[in-house]
Amino acid sequence: MQTEADRAQLADNLALVLARFRQTVGLDPDVAVELDETVVTHEPVSMTLEEAIAEGLRNRLELAQARLAVEVAEKELELATNDYTPELTRLQATIRLEQARLRLRQAEQGIALDVQRAYNALQDAYRRIAVTEQRLNEMEENWRVVQALYEARMATDLEVLQAQTGLTEARSAAIHAVFDYNVARAN
Repeated sequence: MQTEADRAQLADNLALVLARFRQTVGLDPDVAVELDETVVTHEPVSMTLEEAIAEGLRNRLELAQARLAVEVAEKELELATNDYTPELTRLQATIRLEQARLRLRQAEQGIALDVQRAYNALQDAYRRIAVTEQRLNEMEENWRVVQALYEARMATDLEVLQAQTGLTEARSAAIHAVFDYNVARAN
């Protein structure tokens, strides 16, 4: 009974995911979408944490904005540094420059932390793939053994059903692990 409920929930989830997919790619809700049986891969990332942080610091928009704010504050201070500008104006320009530099440092640290968090999630997801693949291999072997026992009339229908359920759960976990890895990789 639980297996039927799980199957119904999975069917509902599939319908919802397909509806979201159609909406995302701009298809009409009635358009039929067929899933390909192609296996999703999980290519390992050869980037180190330091390389990932460096790339994050090069490519993040908020960091470019913070750098630009520092440049603007430096120019304002440069313009305010003359004999005709009141001391208060120079002081304000100096304070704005220090604030801009502080925001830049905070942005750099925040981005490095975000990248490190994403990198750790990627490594964790990759390790989970190995665990789920091992579990899948075990469940496939269990399925083969139970099938052979059933054919020799040494296993019950319940044991066959349990082995099949375990195999299906292991396959689902392996697919989820690869999906999670690819999402972590994209992040």
